[in-house]
Amino acid sequence: MNILTHFLCFAAGAVSGVVLMCLLITAKQEDERLSQMKWRDEQ
Repeated sequence: MNILTHFLCFAAGAVSGVVLMCLLITAKQEDERLSQMKWRDEQ
């Protein structure tokens, strides 16, 4: 039972870490895309 609890906590932490990393990458790409659009509009 104790090993199962530790494994579930580890799995939940790993999944939340991956989801957070994907969100940060997506936000960075969207930010770069928006800044490129603003740069094009200024020229």
